[in-house]
Amino acid sequence: MYNPLKPQSAVPDDEDADGDGDGEGEEATLDPWVKRQFFKLVVLLNLGILGTALGAMFLYFRQDYLVAALFGLPGLAVLVYALVDYRRVKKRISERNA
Repeated sequence: MYNPLKPQSAVPDDEDADGDGDGEGEEATLDPWVKRQFFKLVVLLNLGILGTALGAMFLYFRQDYLVAALFGLPGLAVLVYALVDYRRVKKRISERNA
């Protein structure tokens, strides 16, 4: 299938097995555990960034320390947990591939 956003080369790819010109070949399979962990980290990072940003905005714009702490501290805690979980998942994936 022609993609107008992808630059076309003068020589077709020989590695393209399915012939649609996207260069991907066969469909890649993804471990369900990895997929679950990816979406878990996406949700955790979104919640952590939201909480931290709301806490910072309440602190800066309203000078409301209590509400800023109620949003900001759990947001930071979620971000730290997401970082630890990311490193744990990355280590486990590298052990599986070794």
